[in-house]
Amino acid sequence: WIGVGGDPIPMSSRSGRPIAALPVTNDVEITRLVERDTLLAHAFRPYDPSFDHWFNQVFYSNQDRTVTLNTSRAIAGRTGTWRVQIADNTSTPASQPNRTLNIRKGPTTINSLVYKGTGTNEVTAVLAANQLNAGTTDFTFRITASGATPLVGLLRYIALTYPREAVLENGVLTFTQSRSERNLRVEGFTTGAPWLLDTTDSRRPVRLTGAQ
Repeated sequence: WIGVGGDPIPMSSRSGRPIAALPVTNDVEITRLVERDTLLAHAFRPYDPSFDHWFNQVFYSNQDRTVTLNTSRAIAGRTGTWRVQIADNTSTPASQPNRTLNIRKGPTTINSLVYKGTGTNEVTAVLAANQLNAGTTDFTFRITASGATPLVGLLRYIALTYPREAVLENGVLTFTQSRSERNLRVEGFTTGAPWLLDTTDSRRPVRLTGAQ
């Protein structure tokens, strides 16, 4: 039984039994998210109650921001996706150069993307993630905006989605299913009967039964 802001309801369930006609794989996609709501700013869309005014930090042009991410069990030769969301402080006029987002691993630039500022809205920069290591790695982010004001905007989050082996991490494996239907082989179980939950709707988790 679970309860969310009212009377508890019984958790529903459905079969998770393997289907013989489907392929068996042992890889999943997971997302590492850097999002810390430490800065409250009303400069962007101040009269819009539907807009989230909490941000991570101020993001100045030509300054480095380094994040440490655990990309354990990343699959060699596969790429992921970076998503960097920024509320830009000024729109980019036609006469002004675009912004350039660079991502470095050590001294090497591994990703680069050009985009335009949007003024009061947010920019979500999406680009492929290259050169992932199976371990903990420091990634450095820098925005160059020559000719623009030094303050680029407010950083909301940095997210990395990447393919990894389907192995438990501290007894848990949380992932997003974005591929076609398949059988998934998960490793790393030690003792006890595992719980499998479909949390597509986090308010109404569904238990999967019949796994082998």
